[in-house]
Amino acid sequence: MLVLMLALVVGEALQWWLGVDFSAFAGFRPIEFSVHPWVSVLTLASSVFLHAGIIHLLGNLLFLWVFGRTLEGLFGHRNFLIAFPLLGMAGNLVHWVIYPNSDIPVIGASGAISALMGAYLGLFPRARVRILFWLAVPLGIWAPRAWLPLSVWIALQLHSVLTGEGEVSGVAYAVHVGGFVVGLVAAIIWKVQSIGGEEQLTAYIAERQRQNGS
Repeated sequence: MLVLMLALVVGEALQWWLGVDFSAFAGFRPIEFSVHPWVSVLTLASSVFLHAGIIHLLGNLLFLWVFGRTLEGLFGHRNFLIAFPLLGMAGNLVHWVIYPNSDIPVIGASGAISALMGAYLGLFPRARVRILFWLAVPLGIWAPRAWLPLSVWIALQLHSVLTGEGEVSGVAYAVHVGGFVVGLVAAIIWKVQSIGGEEQLTAYIAERQRQNGS
């Protein structure tokens, strides 16, 4: 987890320190992938470690910390580290399918983060997720089951894709939707098809409940 967070921070720090916009050559451009896929294939991965500013980076780090820790504990550090960029690449590919002629570079770990959120929904739908409410000042904490905020979130992302909001705002909502679906489907397949997957999940949940005293 810390290695991934450090890699994301370094990507943004280098852009700031060097004063260079890495998205110009390391961002994923769908139209370039459509025309020369083997030339631009590396940007499927490199774009995952770039961000459009500190707010974009901090948001992804927060969601990585909230949802990634549990999944990393279940699958192990090495598997989690390998899966993260692959999930981000999958989100980028979904964006390419929907916008194959787009020349706007896609950057950010949002596809991978969205995949983690989808996987979390598939594996831990009844886990509690703490949400801090703000209105100028903190108002309180709400802890619904994970399926509720995650379902609302993906519904909003899908609405933004269908209404074309991303084309106006510049946010790659299709990456969010694609990553989420990939993560959700992969988690369900792992749970149902892998040998001992469901038993491993049940044991992990029981251990977490024991540690939390619930």
